[in-house]
This record gives sequence, C-alpha cells and structure tokens, in this order.
Amino acid sequence: MFADWNEIRELLARSPHPLGEMPLRGIDTTEAEALRVMLGREIPSDLSQWLHIANGLCAGPGGLFGFGISEEHLDIEFLWSLFPDWRARGWIPVAGDGCGNYYVLAIQGECAESSPVIFVETPGAADTGVDTGAYVVASSLAHFLRFYLEDDIVRTGWPFDEKYVRDRDPAIVNFSSLTLPWDAPA
Repeated sequence: MFADWNEIRELLARSPHPLGEMPLRGIDTTEAEALRVMLGREIPSDLSQWLHIANGLCAGPGGLFGFGISEEHLDIEFLWSLFPDWRARGWIPVAGDGCGNYYVLAIQGECAESSPVIFVETPGAADTGVDTGAYVVASSLAHFLRFYLEDDIVRTGWPFDEKYVRDRDPAIVNFSSLTLPWDAPA
C-alpha cells in the first residue's frame, strides 16, 4: 500500500495555496483523543498520520480538512453538523472539490479495513439531507492525497482516466459495492 508521507509533504509544498503560505500544524494529543471519542473507535491509521502532518489546510481545489480548528469550512466536526448522516455511515469528510462537493473517508462496512475515499456530490444536501452522486476515487487516504495534490499542481486525468488511476492505485477496484469514477453516470 502506498503511504509515502514525505512525497505528500513535497506535493503539499508545491500545491498552490489560495491564502498564501500556511504553516503546517498537526493535530495535538488532546484533539486526537477528542476525535477518537467522537468516532467511537480508533482513528484510521492513514487519517491519524495525515492529521499529525496537517490539521486543516487551504490547499487543493476545496481545502483539506482537520479537526477542532477555527476555520469551520475546513473542520470535520462542523461538516458533520451539516451532514449528520455521514457520521452515521462512517464517512469522515477529508477534502472539498471547490464546488460544494466533498471527499469522504469511508470507515464502515466493506470499507472498514482499508478505508477508501469516496467523492460525494451534495447539491442541496445540507437542506435536503440527500447526497446524489457517490463513487470511489482512491483506495486509501494516502493515495487520495497524492492524486488530489498532483491534480491541483498539473491536471493528471484523475479520477476519470481509468488507466492512469489503476496504474497508480491498483487496489481501487477492490470495492465491489462502490461505483468506480469511469463507471459513474455522467
């Protein structure tokens, strides 16, 4: 499984930041414990490692989310208040696409062991509670962060170029109950 956190740090440094340079601040022990309690389980390993590197950041097209931070639009707990069914489903919001849609880390059911990242289209979801489109975009948070940041630096074909994605993340096809991006309805 890919988990080169140094590569992720390098991509993060190269990614455009709309608000200028932001210092990386990882989650502290108290915040990590509060998130663990809120989840009712251990924090998935990839998420824990990521949050120790960066806990909420204006990077990528819609930001990378954190926990217990003052910027509400980047805060997992605030987003759960907008979409309470996500928490019940075991979906942890990890990033935005810049157009009001989200990427969530799935941690329950078929996804409990490997925690893929799913794209969720949410037009009006805050008002209606209904999520419309959903498909898997990466087999793990580390794969997602690499795709998300690379695509922000230079367009790569992620997530719809099947060959590109499968070459870089072969495990993406292991989730039989999830739609793949290239199979998602247009």
